[in-house]
Amino acid sequence: MEGGAMIAGAIIALALQAAAPAAHVDRSAAKWGVEYAPNQCIINRAFGDGPKPAILAIDVDPQSDRGDIVLLMSEKAWRGTSGTAAVTLTPGGAKFPARWVGGATGHDMYAIKLSLADDQWKAVPTADTLFVSAGADHPIAVPIKGIDKAFVAAKTCGRDLLQSWGADPDAMIDLEPAVAARLFTADDYPVDALRGDQQGLVKTLVTVDAQGKPTACRVVVSSKIASLDDTSCRVLMTRGTFPSSDKQVRYHYHRTRWVIPAY
Repeated sequence: MEGGAMIAGAIIALALQAAAPAAHVDRSAAKWGVEYAPNQCIINRAFGDGPKPAILAIDVDPQSDRGDIVLLMSEKAWRGTSGTAAVTLTPGGAKFPARWVGGATGHDMYAIKLSLADDQWKAVPTADTLFVSAGADHPIAVPIKGIDKAFVAAKTCGRDLLQSWGADPDAMIDLEPAVAARLFTADDYPVDALRGDQQGLVKTLVTVDAQGKPTACRVVVSSKIASLDDTSCRVLMTRGTFPSSDKQVRYHYHRTRWVIPAY
């Protein structure tokens, strides 16, 4: 499963711990949890009413209320291994597409990972249920009520994570929107990764000086593909521009998701 191996291990452990022998279990009021995993903060909850619980887990960004959504289930509820899912939030009725990848985990479980855009995440905290339709006969209904409080609970984990990477949580900055929109282009995709049909997620930490110039870039979570890691830092170092500040040293956390362009 592309890009999901690291989070999948932590989620599988959660699912095995939550396994219940009962034939029917009502998990509609299951509580959210926060897990400190290596280089990750994961919020999670069980859902479903079967003997083996399904798990919703989100690999939370240490700076923001968003991340990658992973659903771990005992039955495959989608068709294929990747595509675009239709996502609906209730109440409110917000609808939007989301990229997904899915597959077997090797533990008699199936995982599907959803990637939501930043503007799509804005509608999530006020919803009670997230419906995911990825080609199966019925959509997956995922309870998310209380997710806003779960994100708040994950803030401490996020600060600890940034500190473990050598960053000051109170000296974090983001790219200006206009810069972020044009930072990476399809032409940046490494040729060897294209030829090898390789995709992945790279998490980096950029050090920024008082003038807003990047002075260093470090991969904190690797994609396991050297060219994707190297290109992520190269682009951030050469094109990243940040506001100036009185602080001599600041930090920028960045997620670069490499997905082979569709031509």
